[in-house]
Amino acid sequence: MAILGSIPAQFADVFGCGAYASSVERIDDFEKATRENKVQARDRATNELLWAVDAYDPDPSAKVKQVKVKIAAPVQPVLPDPLPGLPLAPVEFVGLVVRRYVGQNGRLAYAFAAEAVRAPQSPAKHAGGYATEQELADRLIGVEERCHKQGRPD
Repeated sequence: MAILGSIPAQFADVFGCGAYASSVERIDDFEKATRENKVQARDRATNELLWAVDAYDPDPSAKVKQVKVKIAAPVQPVLPDPLPGLPLAPVEFVGLVVRRYVGQNGRLAYAFAAEAVRAPQSPAKHAGGYATEQELADRLIGVEERCHKQGRPD
């Protein structure tokens, strides 16, 4: 049996070392647009405007380090502020789905979409959580360093 369409995925399963984002851009509909009149693409199911989040995976074992995650929303999603000492904003994608397709090189490739982008869940909600923003920043930097040294954490 083949699985068709989108496959729901947990954020931690796709981005085991977390994710960082640099920007959110509109996705243009090249079939409807002209040189003079740009038209933003819309989601086929919801008719919402489509946006692309430039996301980076710090996992050293990731074959692809940069991906675009599509989000359908009526207004441009806003990224969280970067934490002190980090050039990119740490993010988490809500309602993440993966779509398989055959790339131009004839190999299997993956596209990502999500319902929303947000700051990572407050670590205070997790066992052994951190109470301050600085403790969270130290944790994220520590996770990134651990991922680079040892591969993906358990």
